[in-house]
Amino acid sequence: MCFDKTIREQAEQAGFIPKIVELLNVPNFRFVAIVLLYLLSLDEKIRITFAFTEYMDLLIKLIVNFPE
Repeated sequence: MCFDKTIREQAEQAGFIPKIVELLNVPNFRFVAIVLLYLLSLDEKIRITFAFTEYMDLLIKLIVNFPE
C-alpha cells in the first residue's frame, strides 16, 4: 500500500475505509487500523473519503484517552 497508488485507490473504491475506521473501536485491531488509515491518507483524493466517516471523532477520543 505504501508504494502502490493503485491498491490504495482500489481499497477506497471497494469501500474499505469506513470498515477500517470501525476497527478503531476494537482494541486488538486499533494499531493495524491506524497504520492502514495512515497509508490510505497518502493520497489527497482518498483523504476526502475520511470526511464521510466518524474517523475524526474516534481519533480525537483516542488522543484524549490515550495521550501516550
